Order: sequence, then C-alpha cells, then structure tokens
Amino acid sequence: PASGAAMIQPGASSSEAAAAKAWTNLSKRFAYLAEHNKSVSPAKVGDGTVYRLRVSAGTAANAANLCGKLRVAGENCVVVR
Repeated sequence: PASGAAMIQPGASSSEAAAAKAWTNLSKRFAYLAEHNKSVSPAKVGDGTVYRLRVSAGTAANAANLCGKLRVAGENCVVVR
C-alpha cells in the first residue's frame, strides 16, 4: 500500500491461512471489497502473533465508508493508517 494511504482492518486471525480465508469469505459476501487490495501482516500481541487482515481503501473518507458498510452488516472493522 502507498505510504499514508488509509486502510481498513476487518479482522485479525491466529494464522495467515485463517486471515486469507476470512478475506475470501468477506470479499464473496461483500462484492465492493473484492476490488481492493488486501494484505496480511503479522503482529506480536503479548506472547503470541496475530495476522492482521488489512484492505487498502485509498482515502480516509473511503476507509470510513467501507468500515461503516461492514459494521452495518454486523462485521468488525477499524480504520488504520
């Protein structure tokens, strides 16, 4: 993703494979996500590692819009930079 580009994080998983599966499910359920680039990045949390699923949203306004749509549908979502 471009430096400074807004991203959304619709979830984090215990493995890279689980994060990839979550993306597959989300992008099938919400077609508007499929056009965006996703990334999975490991992050240390305590003694463990979680794999953050992040999606490039371009602008902060677009990130807020995408997260808003996901939340209305009952999904978790946070805007990240």
